[in-house]
Amino acid sequence: MGRLPNNFHKLQNLWILRIDDGDLRELPKTFGLLPALEDFTLNAPVESLPDSISEISSLRRMKISSSKSLRMWPTPRKAYTSCHLTSLKELKLVDLSALVELPDSFGGMQSLKRLSVTRCSALKRLPEEFGALQQLRSLTIEDCVKLEELCESFHNLRQLRVFSLSWLPTLQMLPINFGLSPSLEYLQIMECICTP
Repeated sequence: MGRLPNNFHKLQNLWILRIDDGDLRELPKTFGLLPALEDFTLNAPVESLPDSISEISSLRRMKISSSKSLRMWPTPRKAYTSCHLTSLKELKLVDLSALVELPDSFGGMQSLKRLSVTRCSALKRLPEEFGALQQLRSLTIEDCVKLEELCESFHNLRQLRVFSLSWLPTLQMLPINFGLSPSLEYLQIMECICTP
């Protein structure tokens, strides 16, 4: 298909959207004007995501996967504390082999409870604002072969219950002030050479 029509945002009652298209390269810039969208899955080789996607206040679940060209996560056009996917509860990033980093605005997702980052082979770091995800309950980071370190703010994740690190061959050190959440119920560290 290559692209979605520019008037796609006129689907004002759309609340579940699944896109599985091996030819889709971009989403329309007006994508963020879908006021009812709650559940979004994108499995396509997109080269970028529109910044407006950060402003979908209704979005609860999102999965982005299977892009070898997506290098940067979208940044909101306003201050992240007021508009960066503030209702999002679950986010999965899978097979984004060109994604190098996540922006500091990532910390604006104040409702996020479950985050999974899998096979993002170019990802080198997590943003320092990561510790602002105060509601995060489950975190899985798997097979990100260039991830070198976790941010120092990790100790702020006091609600974390499930924490899994696996197949991170370049992760050599956990933060010096790394403190596990008192709520932690499941911990897995596998195939990593990291030390506290």
